Amino acid sequence: MVVWPSADDSGEADRSWRSAAGSLDTIRRRVPPPRGRGGVPAHQAVRANSHVVGLSDGGMRGMGISAWLRDARMQTKLALLTLIPTVALLVFAGARVADAWATRQEMERVEALAELNARISPLVHEAQKERGRTGLWFGSNGQQFGRELAEQRALVDARLKELRDFLSRFDRRPYDAGFQTSLDTALRRLDMLPENRRGSDALSIPAKEGIGYYTTLAAELLAVADSISAVANHPGVSRLVAANVVLSQTKEHTGIERAMMANIFGRGRFLPGEFEQFAGVRAQQATYLRSFANYALPEQLAFYQQTVAGPSVDAVARMEQIALERANADSFGAARSGAWDGRTTTTRWRSLFVEERLAGDVTAAAARLSASAQQTLLVSLALALAALALAAGGAYAVTRSITRPIR
Repeated sequence: MVVWPSADDSGEADRSWRSAAGSLDTIRRRVPPPRGRGGVPAHQAVRANSHVVGLSDGGMRGMGISAWLRDARMQTKLALLTLIPTVALLVFAGARVADAWATRQEMERVEALAELNARISPLVHEAQKERGRTGLWFGSNGQQFGRELAEQRALVDARLKELRDFLSRFDRRPYDAGFQTSLDTALRRLDMLPENRRGSDALSIPAKEGIGYYTTLAAELLAVADSISAVANHPGVSRLVAANVVLSQTKEHTGIERAMMANIFGRGRFLPGEFEQFAGVRAQQATYLRSFANYALPEQLAFYQQTVAGPSVDAVARMEQIALERANADSFGAARSGAWDGRTTTTRWRSLFVEERLAGDVTAAAARLSASAQQTLLVSLALALAALALAAGGAYAVTRSITRPIR
């Protein structure tokens, strides 16, 4: 049975509740709240020392990124997952394209050098012929070979114009200082050509000076060609250029012999010291010819041996033998400068055919390398774009296949 409290009992309960509440207030006033170190209230100490448990500003930001990743959509998470390999693929593809581009640029420079070499070789050849005609002119004391000399000068001028036209559009800036110095030296020597011709025509300069000009010119032009083999940063092209230059040097010393002996055969005998010069030039020819055999490709050497042969070559060898056998005689006998000039001209034309073949080989090799580099560049670029598209498409397809069922 429930017994309801009486009025007296209710009053007693109310007084008891009030007494208990007063006791609690007294306890709060007498007992301070718990404090941390330094007397800071505990709840403030927790916030002030939040770095102890990794809740510094950086930690809070880290929690922000973590929270963002936790709350991000599945599509966003998958996109971030595929971003790293995609960027790596893009970097790799970019490196391949950059390498192919650099190779293409280098091969274009090699091709330009090969074209320059193709302009220098014929100019050297024609200048060597002018040297021979000039030697005949001096040997006859200006009485013969004037027409032949004028015709040869016209050929030199034509080759010189071709070289200058090419240089007007040739960008020399990518090449090193050694190459540019060699080129400038040769061009300054070419600028002196009219003055040397005037002195030769008037016989106002010594024969040695008039003829020697062409020897110096040829040496400086061949120095440019020789520097091309060093600048062309490709073993195959450098070897072809070296073979071309060595053959040109062989032909140059043949030309020196031709001019020297034209004057000597016109006189019919050696003057003191001339035989030693003749023997020295022949020795240099032999040295360069051996070097050519080392640098030339087998098919190039075979072409030389087949081309530089025949009656004219044999006739030149016989006249050289006469000069050797009669070095101390008062006369060479029936050997004459006109015959010497004609035979050596034919022989030099044959050598020119080989020289042109070698120059063409250099140009063709450089063109092939340039075309190959261009193709490699295009293929690398296409593969890079295709791989990037495939990666992006694959990432999208995977993302769709995962997120669609979740929806």
